[in-house]
This record gives sequence, C-alpha cells and structure tokens, in this order.
Amino acid sequence: MESLTTLVCPAAANPHDAARVFYLLSAGLSLATWGAFTLIGGSDFHRRGLKAAVITQPTRFRWAVPVLHRHPTCYRAVCHSAPLALLVAAAFPDSSAARFAAAISLSSYALAEASITNSHRDYANVYSAWALALLPDTLSEAMALGVCVLFIGGSGYSKLAIGGWEWLHPSTLKGVLQSYGALDLGSGGPGSPRLNRLLVRNDGILRLLTTTTIFFKCVLVPASLLLPPELRCGATTASVGLHVGIALTQSAGIGLAFLPNVATYVLGFGASTVLLSRPWWYAVFIGVLGPAAYLAEYKRTVLPEDWPVSPFALFPWSATQWHSLFDRFVTRDSRLVLYSTLPQGVHFEGLSVRSKHGDSNEWGQSTPREPAAPAHGEQCTLHDGWELAIGETIVHCTVIEAVDWTHEWSPADFVHAVAAWLKSERRLVEIKTGLPLKHCAYVRVGDRGIVKEVLAISS
Repeated sequence: MESLTTLVCPAAANPHDAARVFYLLSAGLSLATWGAFTLIGGSDFHRRGLKAAVITQPTRFRWAVPVLHRHPTCYRAVCHSAPLALLVAAAFPDSSAARFAAAISLSSYALAEASITNSHRDYANVYSAWALALLPDTLSEAMALGVCVLFIGGSGYSKLAIGGWEWLHPSTLKGVLQSYGALDLGSGGPGSPRLNRLLVRNDGILRLLTTTTIFFKCVLVPASLLLPPELRCGATTASVGLHVGIALTQSAGIGLAFLPNVATYVLGFGASTVLLSRPWWYAVFIGVLGPAAYLAEYKRTVLPEDWPVSPFALFPWSATQWHSLFDRFVTRDSRLVLYSTLPQGVHFEGLSVRSKHGDSNEWGQSTPREPAAPAHGEQCTLHDGWELAIGETIVHCTVIEAVDWTHEWSPADFVHAVAAWLKSERRLVEIKTGLPLKHCAYVRVGDRGIVKEVLAISS
C-alpha cells in the first residue's frame, strides 16, 4: 500500500520524490507508447512525420518548425532524444541543468510533433516540465495541479462551448464510436470492437457516458482544487480509467497516445498543495482564472489553437456538427483543398488531392493507393484541408465561426472565410517550398482523389 501511495501521490509520501516520479513516468510511458506504435506501423513511428507535406507553424516559434522538418536527421534526433533527457532528469532530479535540458528537449519534440499532427497529447507534460525547471517543487506541483484542471477541464468546457448541450445527446458519442468502429486496430480503431458495437446499440449507456464525461471534466476535476491532497489522488485513477475506456471503445491508438500524461496527473493531483495557500492560488490561476480572463478580455469562445496554447478541443462536436463535417469534407466526394499558388494556365480538374500524411495514416501504417496520373506536371499541390484547417480535434476559432451548420450553407462564403484566415495567419506552410498556404477551394473528387469539378474557389 505504501508503494502505491508513493506512485500515485509522491508528494504526499515524500515531496522530494515527486519530480523523479514525473520524469520516470513521462520517459517510460513515452517509450512504451512509441514502441507500440512502431510495432503496429512496422517502422519507426517518427518516420511518419517525414511524409508530411504541410506544417502548422505556431505564431511564437515560426523560425523553429521549418528547421526541424527540412532536415530529417535533425527531426528524428529531436524525437528520439526527449525520453533520454527525461531519464537523465530522473537520475539527477536535484540538478537544475538536467531539469532545464528535459524541458527544452520535451518542448522541442512536442513542437516538432504538434506541427505535423496537431496532437494535444504532450502539452500537459511540457507545462509540467517547465514548472519543475523554473519553480521550487512546492510551486511546480501546484502548477501541475492547475495544468490538470486546464487540460482535462478545458477539454470538457470546449465540448459545451462548441457542441453545446447537444453534446450530451447519445447520438454524439454514437457518431464518434461508429466512425472509429469501422477502422481496424492498426488504423486507429477500438481495442475491443465487440464493446464498441455494444455501446453503439445502447442509447442509455451512451447518455450515461456523455453525462459522466462532462460531469467529471467540468465539475469533479475543477473541484479537486478544493479537496485535501489525500482525496485528490483519486482523480489520477479516474483519469487513467478514462484513457483506458477510450482505448477499448473508441480508439486504441488515441487511448495509448495520451498515456504519457499520467506523469502530469500524478504530479498534479498528487501535489501536497493546501487550500488557500500561496501554491494553491498558482493552481487556481493556471487552471481557472487565467484562461477565464483571456476569454473575457479577447471575447473568444475557446482558447486559440496556437502552440503552446490550446483549447484542448478533443472531439468537441455535437452529433449534428460531426455528421455535417464528415459529409462535407470526408466521406462523400467533396473536399476542402488548400494551396499556396496556382500557376497561370493550370486548372484544378485532373490534379490530385494530397492527404495529410501522404501514403500513411495517423499511426504510421502504410495506406497505399494507386498513384494518380499527373496533370500539367502537378505544378500545383492541392492539400486536403481536413485535419489542417479543421478536423476531429482541430478548432481554429475563425474557421469554426465561418461554418454554417444548416443544409443551406454556402461553400463560397466558407471558402472565402478560410482563405482570409490563411492569408492573415500564414501558419500553414508547405515543407518542400516554404510557401504559406494562402488559397483554398471546395472541389468534387473522383477515383484516387482526382479533382473532377470546382464548386467554389477563393480569390
């Protein structure tokens, strides 16, 4: 029992063990996750990043991302060095140099990874690593507690802010489970297809799950700020249980990918922070007051998706929104395409649409398709806008505000709004050319992703 307490609540057992446990868990779970994905994909998991054609540059670190992605050796070195830096910090937790090195290495990896996948899984550990590098242990643990509230509570808030109360309807979770239930394990499908099918057929259980998800994320997790340390640790177990449930019923890949966050859960929920103490106010500011002040000041619905800031909008769509997005951009023959420039004399018809990861899926597995016949020398590359400008967990406020969810929506209005956002932000950049994507179109495609018809195009 004592060893379990030390693992789940290290600060309560021995405050000096908290940092060591964080670094060990972060390194060990990251290595385990990457190893599993490498086995599933059949090659180094990080090689899939080299197949990406477009990066999402953060506003604050535009200079760093192209350097990482234009030099494959540098990119792989950054990816593979992060666990080593964390292990060194675990071996020397009292060393400020080791802590700074771990924070820098983990941040570099998270930036390189998020710029191609828009993944949210490393944010929490990056925040916690910097807290451990910059602050005394008592304050860094409190900051990690605030990060837990920001990460988990923000995910719940975004569901209500974007999907509305309709998110609680059973059809919301049913739509997500049906989409992932159609995939095999290597493509991101559920760990238990049988359990997935069982849930899809039972609206009562689905309603219970959507309700308890929102209650846990929006009520219980923020309420952990008011609990004594010995009771707060239960939130770690509940959070891990949530990831396991996602892995079994929705996507084994997603559930597995987020397991490294257990390091922050243990550090934060296991903190010795006492109600109304100075460290406690740090946690409250990071988890609640700071984000709320930002939203009020800038009149936003959710935080911006701009690394290292994120709304943590993990599947925030209601059933109506989910089906509408897939009908418009994924499952039917229409696509939103983004491009940097269209040379004079080149027409869209006959050009192929390039998916986000080329000939592999999100998990590194090859998904070959018969190559399209080049047209006009493929002088213009059309990039699928799904999972770049908008996606299952990608929420850019300007883009979302431009979406008309009714059946009478205007593709032309949406395309012009997205193009205005692309030109203003200039954050989506082609790796090969270094050019920002500034234009977009809404097209109809045929076999092998070949454009058949242009339905709307930006100026």
